[in-house]
Amino acid sequence: MIDFDIFDSFPKISTKQWKQKIQFELEGDDYNKRCIWQSAEEIAINSFYNAETTASLRFFWERNTQLLIPISENIINDIFAQYTDFEQFIINNTLQKEFIPFLDKLPKNKTFFLPIHQKLSKQDLDKIFSLPNIQLLFDPIGNLAKTGNFFENKSKDIEIWKSIFYEDKNLFIDAQFLAESGATHLQQIAYTLAILSDYISFLEETPTSFRVTIQIASLPDLYLEAPKIKALRWLFESIFNINKSIDLEIISNPSTRFTSFLKDEKEYNEIRYKWTLQGAIWGGCNYFIPQKPFEATININFLEFCRKKIKENTTNPINNSFYFDTITYQMAQKSLRIWQSIVSNKGFLSQLKNHIIQRKIKEKSRSKNQDFYSDFSPQNTNLQEFAKEFLHKKNYQKTLLEPILPKRVTELYEQKFLKNEQNRPFSNKID
Repeated sequence: MIDFDIFDSFPKISTKQWKQKIQFELEGDDYNKRCIWQSAEEIAINSFYNAETTASLRFFWERNTQLLIPISENIINDIFAQYTDFEQFIINNTLQKEFIPFLDKLPKNKTFFLPIHQKLSKQDLDKIFSLPNIQLLFDPIGNLAKTGNFFENKSKDIEIWKSIFYEDKNLFIDAQFLAESGATHLQQIAYTLAILSDYISFLEETPTSFRVTIQIASLPDLYLEAPKIKALRWLFESIFNINKSIDLEIISNPSTRFTSFLKDEKEYNEIRYKWTLQGAIWGGCNYFIPQKPFEATININFLEFCRKKIKENTTNPINNSFYFDTITYQMAQKSLRIWQSIVSNKGFLSQLKNHIIQRKIKEKSRSKNQDFYSDFSPQNTNLQEFAKEFLHKKNYQKTLLEPILPKRVTELYEQKFLKNEQNRPFSNKID
């Protein structure tokens, strides 16, 4: 057995002494330039953290992440036969307009999350309400943000949203579009909470007890992703859960943002997906969807990897970490200011209609993209076999406002390669 008391015999080293030692090793180089990195969120990432430099707050949550298995109409029977030990599933957005018969076939002893991506009739709602194992996920504000349109119109969408909320006591926000479009971690936190504020303002009477479900797209930079998720939960508790009993459930799935269609990047994609899982676990997500972007069916190897990783992380290794607690606190502080600014200026929906949200995301996304391009130099410009199917997809339609569209960072390169530019000298310059 290790005698940890032995460490007490060593002299304590102050932050000042550490910096002096590092400065000596740098042999005259600038400490701030060599040892402090400024993230896109303008958060200073230091070379070391200790109790002296860390905020006194501790962000400690023990939460076992569960897998949320995606299903669709064409693979439903295979899923239940193969994964009998799973209890919770999410129905993907490939359902046809007449999807009620499909819901009737689902096992009554399982729980199913049903994201809605289309208009709902009163008959549809009444039928779904009669199925106790179906949890509706309906977010008209999120749909407006990512498509530029309501499902029908604002009045009818909010009326349907209210009926779902008062029936299920569940408020759903699909915040995936924020990460997918290139919003910073701070924008993702603040805008998600601003959407929640707008929804609560629509209620004539707010229950003292209900549930909020937020679906996010996890990015692979897990040392910023985990603090982002922790900061989101802490701000939610601090702003909305005072004198109320509101449960927060966070659903995470791998973001498409850094997925590359280049053959050279295939192995890196696999690593990125695994990092998104680790970030979700460390951040304390309730659920993780083990489905790789742009794949119609579940990858068995990835599913088994996710299952194994979740079993290994029975306790959260980043609890009481000086680094993670410091970054979480800084993210929460900066996100809170953004949220306060939005709420005090008529809210998220108003700023979305005035294209303020879109402009601010584009500004930050452009800066982050340039940072990525400066380090991105693939040797093989050939595309993976499935790439052309997605790169050719265009879906133009009239919209009420400019939608916040997903944009992968390598997409500009891939479009170039698709136009028979594979044999030209590669350039990092983007038009």
